[in-house]
Amino acid sequence: MRSQQRRKQLLELVRLRRFASLPELVEELGVSESTIRRDLDYLEELGSARRTHGGVLYAGDLPKFPHFEMRQPADWPKKRAIAQRTAELIADGESILLDGGSTTYEVARLLVGRPIHVVTNSLPVANLLAADTRADLVLVGGNVCPRTGVVLGPYADKMLG
Repeated sequence: MRSQQRRKQLLELVRLRRFASLPELVEELGVSESTIRRDLDYLEELGSARRTHGGVLYAGDLPKFPHFEMRQPADWPKKRAIAQRTAELIADGESILLDGGSTTYEVARLLVGRPIHVVTNSLPVANLLAADTRADLVLVGGNVCPRTGVVLGPYADKMLG
């Protein structure tokens, strides 16, 4: 099976299950674990999947907020470094509040698969973590800003106040 066809099949398996373990994928696709790992690296780079300890979560059906996505490349190496350090400081089981933005989205992406409690007013962050069975997610209610996917306004203020 060619790599492109195999990756497509792999993504479809993960999409249907939302989570798949490495041994399951090795057995179903009939390839080595190292091949699956390389394919998962590729899918993660595309943003379609998120690797976790022992498996992979599907992340491909997330709605796109164009203006949010366009902001991401600005100073990306610095933002990614901040996000990585922040994620390292968050212990399993902790409760955190994540606002909207490209850096906080990256923090959330790095936390997928970890047992944490997250409160957010960001639809992109909420959509990313909603498929994660290990995260406890609370989405703040209110008026959604269509440009950024962030919930704002008096309802949001009251919920957080």
